[in-house]
Amino acid sequence: MPSTATPTSVPTATPTLTPTQVPPTATPTSVPTATPTLTPTATPKPITILGTGRTVTPFYELDKPLWIVQLEHDGSSNFAIWLLDKNGGKVDLLVNEIGSHSGSMALTIPNTGNYLLDVTADGTWSVDIASPPALASDTAPVTILGTGRTVTPFYELDKGLWIVQLEHDGSSNFAIWLLDKNGGKVDLLVNEIGSHSGSMALTIPNTGNYLLDVAADGTWSVDIASP
Repeated sequence: MPSTATPTSVPTATPTLTPTQVPPTATPTSVPTATPTLTPTATPKPITILGTGRTVTPFYELDKPLWIVQLEHDGSSNFAIWLLDKNGGKVDLLVNEIGSHSGSMALTIPNTGNYLLDVTADGTWSVDIASPPALASDTAPVTILGTGRTVTPFYELDKGLWIVQLEHDGSSNFAIWLLDKNGGKVDLLVNEIGSHSGSMALTIPNTGNYLLDVAADGTWSVDIASP
């Protein structure tokens, strides 16, 4: 009899599973937010002009709006200075006095541009043009004392009503303009000839910094107080 072959079982191969590579999860990188760099506003450089006698100066560039002008003269005759624009237009009469003079005044420039000085004098003279300090020197109530032609520092005044006491012991014009931080005229506090003593009500439209532009030939005082 032919032999019967016993089938040999062939083991089934277990498939090897190759793991699928999972791409790595990217960790987001935080991009730092740039901090803006603030460039401080440059303070205009002061200008000093020296001369003798009748003179027309070169042009100087002046930014708007407010400057403080210090004026000196050692002559004995008329001392007058007109500020003119590039077209010869009269912008402001800085001073008009007889003889020696020393004092300061506020100058409001309407537009940034070139300006010159037309000087009448018989002695040596100087003109210093500088920006006012940005910060107020004090807060009202305040008492301010001075002599002659003077521009005061800034003082902070709150909005509302104030009572102003004014004194002057000179013999010539006594006038005081209250100006805001841009040189705008807020109120004419006094405009008298000779000695003066009196009080007035002052209404401040907005809380802010204000200065006094004083024309006087004697000692003076200004007292600003709450009613």
